[in-house]
Amino acid sequence: MFFLLRVVFWLGIVFASLPWPEDFRPARAGVETKAREMLGAAVDGARAGIGKVCLDAPAACLDAAGGLGRLASAAAREGKAPKPQASAARP
Repeated sequence: MFFLLRVVFWLGIVFASLPWPEDFRPARAGVETKAREMLGAAVDGARAGIGKVCLDAPAACLDAAGGLGRLASAAAREGKAPKPQASAARP
């Protein structure tokens, strides 16, 4: 076990002293931007699909929303989920 700690320590020293390219961060920023775009498109598609389902079968949509509300309140009672906070965007 002590050997592994020494290995991690010295590898940390070696990697910290290695020269890294200066353009390392912008490549990462491009990946983050693309991931945000993809996530936004997926959320928009899900919203459109849910809206269509709720318009076609409002009773099923209300039942599902009630189930999610019960699940959220049970999690809040157990302390597993943060309590909702008032947002400035809400009227």
